[in-house]
Formats: sequence, structure tokens, C-alpha cells
Amino acid sequence: MTVPGNLVQAGVSGVVSFAGQVGGEIYVVVRDRNGVLVTHGYLSEAHVHTGESVTVGDEIGRVNERLYFGVRIDGQYVDPMRCMSEGTVIARRAILISAPPRRTAWSTR
Repeated sequence: MTVPGNLVQAGVSGVVSFAGQVGGEIYVVVRDRNGVLVTHGYLSEAHVHTGESVTVGDEIGRVNERLYFGVRIDGQYVDPMRCMSEGTVIARRAILISAPPRRTAWSTR
């Protein structure tokens, strides 16, 4: 459950590869050191900029009415719930964000 205005924290440490609007919605995408892309979407505002380094748990924005959380490995979307079960899960103010483990720990095929 999300509550509009709640903080959204980075689900992975890395560099912000995109922070901005797509189709009227605000997204923040973070690329970790292994190239895994973690997308935080449907934000009401972004608090980071492209090229900025973030650490798991850093405040990256505020949620709108819902939160999109996506994970891509080698260009393929994977079920974020798999990442949550294998990684560290951070719950803050009713927003669930996952910190995926190192890529080598995932079985993607």
C-alpha cells in the first residue's frame, strides 16, 4: 500500500541513469555496478538527477498514488518479487523497496 507523498528510497546502490518524465509520469532509474537497472516509477517528484550516485535507502523522491518498481537484467525484465526474496528488503512509511543482491546471486534463465 502506498500513501501519496510518502518518501521513496533507492532500491539499489548505483548511478541514476534517468530521472524525469515519461508519458506524464516521473521515473527514477538506477544502474548498479553490475548493470542491473532498477526503476522506481509513478513518482510525484524526483529528488535526484541523472548522473548522481545513490546508496540503498537514499531518498530519491515521493510517491504519487501508486509505486512502480521494476528490475531489468541484461535488458530483460525480471520479477521484482524474486529480487525481494533474495535481497534486503527495506520498508519505510508503507512503501516497500527492495535492495537486490549482487547479480551473481540471481538465476535469470
